[in-house]
Amino acid sequence: MTPIPGAHHETNRYQRAFQGSYEGALQYWPVMLAVFMLAVVGLWRVTHSPFGRVLSAIRQSETRAAHLGYPVRRYKMAVFTLSTAISGLAGGLFAMAQNSAFPDVMSLHYSGIVVMMVLVGGGMVSFWGPVVGVVVYLVARDVLGAFTNSWMLWFGLLFMAVVLFKPEGIAGAFQAWRKGVDPKRSRAARLAHVLRG
Repeated sequence: MTPIPGAHHETNRYQRAFQGSYEGALQYWPVMLAVFMLAVVGLWRVTHSPFGRVLSAIRQSETRAAHLGYPVRRYKMAVFTLSTAISGLAGGLFAMAQNSAFPDVMSLHYSGIVVMMVLVGGGMVSFWGPVVGVVVYLVARDVLGAFTNSWMLWFGLLFMAVVLFKPEGIAGAFQAWRKGVDPKRSRAARLAHVLRG
């Protein structure tokens, strides 16, 4: 049979969409899943603890938190240490999955991508926002990237649209939609509006 021109190239593109950089990571996925779940549970506990509420107050206003008697500098150093520990853990897992460590992942380019994922997902208003942002980024990179090399352009356009029209991100938009369709929340909002006069 005469091979169809370009068929092999198309097959490779579809394979890249579903395999890509995951071939080396698949053998470690149980460990990575376990570490991810432990990190999520731990960070959830930290976020909803008194320590996390103080951090939220500091994020809103450092001056107000300092006037309330909280040692802002010590809290900032503590959360910086915690964030670097989580980042180091993620970097170790990444190096294990890639069977090597590469200096280019520490470039400003990759740091910008992390910020974009957090903002697109809605990490400023939701605990699950960064996870949503990572999923959207991976879909754009591995699925959309299988069809076009300009996938980063489309992800950048999505980032600009989120910043301009919905700064709360995807998770924030979902929260607003859920409040709008929840009848109990809607009735409570109308009652509060009536009581305020």
